[in-house]
Amino acid sequence: MSLRTLPPPAFRTPLRRSRCLFQWEAADLSLAARTGQVGTFVRAGDARALDTSGRVRRAVHSQLRYEAVDLDGDGVREALGVLLERAATNVALQSQDLTSGSWYPGGAATVTAGAAAPDGTATATLVTLPNIGSGIERHGVGAAGTQYTMSAWLSGTGTLVLGVYDNVTGPVSSPRIALTSTPTRYSFTFTFGAGSTDRRIVPVTRRNDPLNTATSVTVWGVQVEAGPGASGYIPTLGAVASRVAEQLSFPFAAPPQAMTWYARFIERGTSRIAQARLLQLGHTNGAYPSLDIHGTGAGYESLLNVGDVTYSTINTLPTVGELVELRLTVSAAGATQLHMSRSGGAETSGVVGTAPIPAGWSAATLSIGGTAEMNVGLNLYQCVRIAPGVLTMDQMRGLGG
Repeated sequence: MSLRTLPPPAFRTPLRRSRCLFQWEAADLSLAARTGQVGTFVRAGDARALDTSGRVRRAVHSQLRYEAVDLDGDGVREALGVLLERAATNVALQSQDLTSGSWYPGGAATVTAGAAAPDGTATATLVTLPNIGSGIERHGVGAAGTQYTMSAWLSGTGTLVLGVYDNVTGPVSSPRIALTSTPTRYSFTFTFGAGSTDRRIVPVTRRNDPLNTATSVTVWGVQVEAGPGASGYIPTLGAVASRVAEQLSFPFAAPPQAMTWYARFIERGTSRIAQARLLQLGHTNGAYPSLDIHGTGAGYESLLNVGDVTYSTINTLPTVGELVELRLTVSAAGATQLHMSRSGGAETSGVVGTAPIPAGWSAATLSIGGTAEMNVGLNLYQCVRIAPGVLTMDQMRGLGG
């Protein structure tokens, strides 16, 4: 599958009927929900995602990014979703050309341009690391006291680490990485020391550790962005580059009632960002009544806001890259409860919150991933379903046929 060859979403209409109030499936490759609502997607600019072969592809202005991932470790990218992400800025300049003068090889490391890259071009850099002190670094990156995530595609043999340094904290490294011949994106989250004035990134290094054995590594797509997770790749040249936030929304005219929300997605970091929206009904320009599921920085939480608010919270952080299913039940009396299954396992449930069910929502709009008014998260969405009544996880899963 190629992002460049997907038919325009408006011309693809699912042919299946649904028993839901709302049902949108990423596998339909469409902005049309199976329940008839047609979505609106906005992103002012291009962005990148991985196709089923693992190649990095470019999606143009306001084109959905379909990305496929391997969930069972068999090497086949069988799980398709739509990637929706917050705005991000890559502050690592010359993200592909590590032979430019702004990158500094150390410890007798050498760099050679023209290696095969994950996007099918010859824009990766071959870095040789002849001794345990070898590495390549860039100075003057980021801001003091700020959390960042560094990521890059690496391939080769042996082991190494991603590293950073600042003159307050000193050197900090990722867990040891065992390279393979397949270009793979690795990431590492860190915080530069408060008050630091010398800040460096070291995307490949043996860090004076004899257990790090890599002597030759191909590097491409170095990214350093603020926050707790690696988002879609943003290439840079001589200046920082940014991607704007994405917005996907659908009309939702069903009145407040007993219902069950279900979302299945690959966790990319929404749970780690306070108030980052996963789903939201109503709340346009801060109005209520509204209902949403959002990240807390330590897990997920539902919020029913009718003037007074009621929460159901799950303080469990899914692993980045893990399959997550969230189920939110709303009773006719307004009792809400959030449930989470990770990698198909047993559910974890939040406490029951109670508020009077409203007569109507503040806006007949269902937003997936965030809105212009509220924080946008970053996840890979496989489906969103809303069914009448209070249903079990197995019942919501069964509605996908």
